[in-house]
Amino acid sequence: RMGVSFVSEAEAWLTKVLEARANAMRVLKLGIAAKPSELDVPELQKHGIEAAKLAGGIEAKLITTAEAKVAEVLAKRAEAEKLIRQVLATEHAKQDLRA
Repeated sequence: RMGVSFVSEAEAWLTKVLEARANAMRVLKLGIAAKPSELDVPELQKHGIEAAKLAGGIEAKLITTAEAKVAEVLAKRAEAEKLIRQVLATEHAKQDLRA
């Protein structure tokens, strides 16, 4: 009876690991394929990269590609935010001069 329980628990654990890997791989692949403007960075970081590292058994190149995508998108978004702030500051300065 104990052997059956052990095997059953091992099978359940293996199923969970395989599901976790499959879910992480799905998120990684979707994130890598996403347009930068549509990428859900927190989703890719938590449910893709972190989940893949935790689950193990996922190709390192897939993880590093996703990490590079996150870094690239965050850098582009930071640059865009900087440009928007510069435009807003310039516009506010023009309004102050007019007033």
